[in-house]
Amino acid sequence: MSIDVRLITEDEFPYYSRTVWRGFGSASMTEEDIAAERSVAELDRCFAAVEGGEIVGTSYAHSFAMTCPGGAELPTGGIAGVIVLATHRRRGLASALMAAVLEQAADRGELAVALTASESSIYRRFGFGVATLVNSYEIDSRHARVEPEPGASGRLRILSVEDAYEPLQGYFDEYRRTRAGEMSRTPSWWRLVLGPRPYWRGGGSLHVAVHETASGSVDGYALYRQRGADPTDVSSQHIDVVELHSHDPEVELALWQFCFGVDLVRTVSMQWGDPDPVLAERLDDPRQLRVTSRRDFLWVRLLDVAGALSARGYSGDGTLVLSVKDDFRAGDGGCFTLSVHGGQGRCEPSPTARADLELELADLSAVYLGREGWRRLLRAGRVAEQRAGAAAEADRLFNVVPAPYCATPF
Repeated sequence: MSIDVRLITEDEFPYYSRTVWRGFGSASMTEEDIAAERSVAELDRCFAAVEGGEIVGTSYAHSFAMTCPGGAELPTGGIAGVIVLATHRRRGLASALMAAVLEQAADRGELAVALTASESSIYRRFGFGVATLVNSYEIDSRHARVEPEPGASGRLRILSVEDAYEPLQGYFDEYRRTRAGEMSRTPSWWRLVLGPRPYWRGGGSLHVAVHETASGSVDGYALYRQRGADPTDVSSQHIDVVELHSHDPEVELALWQFCFGVDLVRTVSMQWGDPDPVLAERLDDPRQLRVTSRRDFLWVRLLDVAGALSARGYSGDGTLVLSVKDDFRAGDGGCFTLSVHGGQGRCEPSPTARADLELELADLSAVYLGREGWRRLLRAGRVAEQRAGAAAEADRLFNVVPAPYCATPF
C-alpha cells in the first residue's frame, strides 16, 4: 500500500496530535491537551505520512523570528513532532517528511529552520548543527550569595499568573531581540508557558517574580515552581527555575538573589539555563553553582546561506570564501563570498572563487549564531582550511558575547 506525505485537515488534527504523542511515548491525551496543541499549531504546516487512512508519521513547523547576532530577526521555521511509528521504520518516511517541511519553509521565504532534538544522532544528515547549548544548574541557596550585591535600581514584585501575561509578553519581546538564538512568542505560546498543562515543563503551581524600573516598567523576570514532599521539612523544599531573563546583568543577578532568598527553600535548580551565565562570575563561592549537565538545545539548518549570512552582524572587517556541502538539499550548498565591513556582512554566491574554508552545511549552521568555534571545528576535522589563518579570521568575525541562548521549547 502506498504512503502519501501531505498536509492534514482540521478534522484530522486530534488523531494527528495523538500520533505525535504516541511517538514520544505517551498513550493518553485529553481533549484539553489537544486544544492546547491546536492553539499553537499552524494547520497549513502540519505534514503527515498517511497509509490507507492511517497516520503513520508526522512533521510540522511553527513560524518564528529567530534573533541573529547583531539583533536582526531571521524568519525561521521551528520544526517539531518528527515521528515515524515503529511499524513503519526503515521506509524513508523521516526523510520524506523532513524534505516536505524544508521545501515548504524555503518556499515561504524562511532563511533557516530550527528544532530541538529528542535524539541527537538523527539530524546532522539533514543539515542541522548544534547552534545553542543549555546548562542544568543546582545551587545550595544557604551558601549562595551574589558579591558584590546586585547594582540594579528599581524593585522586585510578585505577580499572579493572570496579571503576568501582558507585562511578560511585552518584556520578553524586548529581551529576546538582545539575545542571539532566542525565538519570538505569540500570545498562544504565552498561554502555554504560563498555563497549567502538566506536560509543559513539569506542571505544578507557577510563581512569577518581576523586576521593575523606577518608572514601573518590567526589565526582567523569573518563573519558578516551589516543590517539596513535606512543607514542614525545610530540607525537602526546592525551587525549579523555569525561566530567568533580563537584558541587564545586574537585574539578572537581583532575580537570582531573590530566588536564593525564598523562605523554606534549600536548593535552587534550573533545567534549561543560560550556557554563559553572569551568575558564575558573581557568586562569592563559585562552587555553589553546580552544572549537573550541559547539552544541546537548538539545532539550526540554513536554507538560504547567502541570505542568512547577510542578515547577521559580525565583529570587525574581513572577507571569507566558504565552500558549503549539503547532501540532503544539494541546491542549498555551493561556494559563497562573505564580505564584512563595519560589522555588516554581505554574502553572495561565487561558484568560481577559490575557497578559504570548506565545510558541510550542518557545521556552518552550528557556527551561524556564534556558539561553535571555527578553529575547534578545524581541530575536529569538520572544517578544511585552504588559506592559512582563515579559521582564526572566521572566529573573530563570528564571535558573539554572550553565547547564543534559546529558552523557548517547541
